[in-house]
Amino acid sequence: MNKLLIKNGRVVDPSSNTNKNLDILIENGIVKKVRKKITRVTKSTKVLDAKGCIVSPGLIDAHTHLRDPGYEDKEDIYSGTAAAVKGGFTTVLCMPNTEPVLDSVSSIRYVVEKGKESFCKVYPIGAITKNLEGKELAETGRMMMEGIVAVSDDGNCIQNSAIMRNALEYLKMFNLKLIEHAEDYNLSKGGQVNEGYVSTALGLPGIPSISETVIVARDILLSEYFDAPVHFAHISSKRTLEILKTAKKKKLKITCEVTPHHLIFNENDIMGFDSNLKMKPPLRTEADRRALEAGFKDGVIDILATDHAPHRIDEKEREFSLAPFGVVGLETALSAMVKYFIKTKKMTWMEIIDRMSTRPAELFDLEGGSLMEGAPADVTVIHPGCKWVVNTETLIGKSKNSPFLNMELEGCVLWTIVDGNIVYGQE
Repeated sequence: MNKLLIKNGRVVDPSSNTNKNLDILIENGIVKKVRKKITRVTKSTKVLDAKGCIVSPGLIDAHTHLRDPGYEDKEDIYSGTAAAVKGGFTTVLCMPNTEPVLDSVSSIRYVVEKGKESFCKVYPIGAITKNLEGKELAETGRMMMEGIVAVSDDGNCIQNSAIMRNALEYLKMFNLKLIEHAEDYNLSKGGQVNEGYVSTALGLPGIPSISETVIVARDILLSEYFDAPVHFAHISSKRTLEILKTAKKKKLKITCEVTPHHLIFNENDIMGFDSNLKMKPPLRTEADRRALEAGFKDGVIDILATDHAPHRIDEKEREFSLAPFGVVGLETALSAMVKYFIKTKKMTWMEIIDRMSTRPAELFDLEGGSLMEGAPADVTVIHPGCKWVVNTETLIGKSKNSPFLNMELEGCVLWTIVDGNIVYGQE
């Protein structure tokens, strides 16, 4: 019988509103006991001393690009999940913009089977439309039978409102969430950075924030009309947030996420033409960043998601306008939240763990996000005082295109446990 005892840690579990020092006994991949003191254990029980540490439900990232199949030179399922568990994630949901696209039974089966041999739990997100072209719906029902937990054309946005309507009506049959990358290409085409002072100063074509907001407004109306859920990926602007807040007050089936980089950086940080700060949606104004921070704190923004998007160094080191959009985030998300939100007392551990574990599990109907007795033993043990410098040596994923390069972050994962097995940290 496989037994593991985590002692002396401060258990932070939003699912049970627990925030106190407790021991956790794990047996055969399940949380068996959560008590103030657990002493009666067998000699074969492995003991982890978590004194001074936060013990939380395993983190869940609802927006990961593993690049596999097709772009394994940037990342693959094995290397991406290695980066995930180093960052404390026990579950990742991987996006479908691979080659081939995750729009068929065979491609979904490939990810599921390869995910079984990786470091953490991997759930594929199927494409909404075939080949992400926004023209014809993919075979959602067959993909669901293979294991998808949501659908998205992320990387692309459905421009045709009739196709979006069809998708929402179709998905109601399967009780699956549609994840929308909100971007009107007629407004954003050719843009490189946020439209405004910085784009003018740098001489780069801009991406106006309205290109995001108009799609969010359209999809909220469609969601309301057809009583169908929509989840908005990586929102970036104050105006978008205002519309989302109104929709939530009406109790519509609307949820959304934000990335660490949109919470921490703004368009001024890109003045040095650092392509590791080039992403979609782009970094917006400081007013936008502040609005996102407020929305994240008060819960209008439901979850934190990394939008982990690996690119090779030779791609990112090209001329800024030729460099691809996207940054990596699995290894830095938690530490960034510790430094910029917990240490600054903007948010509590309970709130951050809720946005990074419990709430994602609830939104996508996943096992996990809880340390209550009987829950899967997916656990993250965090040393909150540990400091580390983000660089090409400390990042273990294949790609190093992090916006936090050469910055010092706080909070280190000591152990990541998946189904009762230590997958990161010393045995």
